[in-house]
Amino acid sequence: MEFNELQTYEKIINDLSKKRRKKHLLLGNGFSVSYDYKIFSYNALSTFIENTDDKLLKELFKGLKTKNFEMIMQELNNFIIIANLFKSDKNLIKNIKQTKEKLKEYFLNLHRCAETMKENIEN
Repeated sequence: MEFNELQTYEKIINDLSKKRRKKHLLLGNGFSVSYDYKIFSYNALSTFIENTDDKLLKELFKGLKTKNFEMIMQELNNFIIIANLFKSDKNLIKNIKQTKEKLKEYFLNLHRCAETMKENIEN
């Protein structure tokens, strides 16, 4: 199959079934925001981080003057690449990687909390 060929849903399901693989569905941020902007917007994540005790992440959002989680993740990735190229202090690179992982964890926790609240409201 060539890279630019789009497979049909039926073909993918058949291939997964033949390989006895579990099916998963991944939807993009546009779908998520349309589903519930209170949970999946940049503002929701920003507010979630503002309500934590993590001073570094708060300063990161404030210093870069954005609420765009994806942009901050990209900036951290870029900084790690640059720091490695300049053979920077390994502890600095380690701290940046830890901050990036912490930011991802906050993002996941926000979604977990929101889903739990939603389930409680619906029940």
